[in-house]
Amino acid sequence: MVFNSGDSIRFLFNPNVNGYLYIFNTTNDFNPIMVYPHKDLQAGNNKVEAELPFEIPTSNDPNPLRRWIKFDNEKGKENFYIFLCKEPLSNVPIGKDLITYCASMGNDICYWQPTTEMWHQLLNFTSTKSQNDGSKGVVIAQDANKLSKTDRNRTTQELSITKITLQHE
Repeated sequence: MVFNSGDSIRFLFNPNVNGYLYIFNTTNDFNPIMVYPHKDLQAGNNKVEAELPFEIPTSNDPNPLRRWIKFDNEKGKENFYIFLCKEPLSNVPIGKDLITYCASMGNDICYWQPTTEMWHQLLNFTSTKSQNDGSKGVVIAQDANKLSKTDRNRTTQELSITKITLQHE
């Protein structure tokens, strides 16, 4: 499936374990950013409950500008890495720590970025991995085209990683 600049997506999750959810995005495999948790979504909190479906970003956000992830003008292969962990990832800010980090950056647009070494460590965790093809230049936005894709990756591991690739042209 091909996405164009201005198209929008939302993720729907139904985890089978209690844990912490992270979504990272790369464009053409460069410069990973953490899309979720985000300071503007649930105050940076990312705790999820087993068998409780939820959307990222939520369609019920009081600010309609934060209801979608929107493809910007940077074209390429968009890789979304979804991490579901039983415990928070160490050295990755969430909640108040994420809000403090973003406040220190001095601007409204803030995405936390792991170092190259940390990113490689995250990707090399012993994990259950699942991959979908379908790529960053994305922002959170109000309007969107509606599309549904389902992937079921059930795990009992400490960490599960799912990679979703979307083509952005």
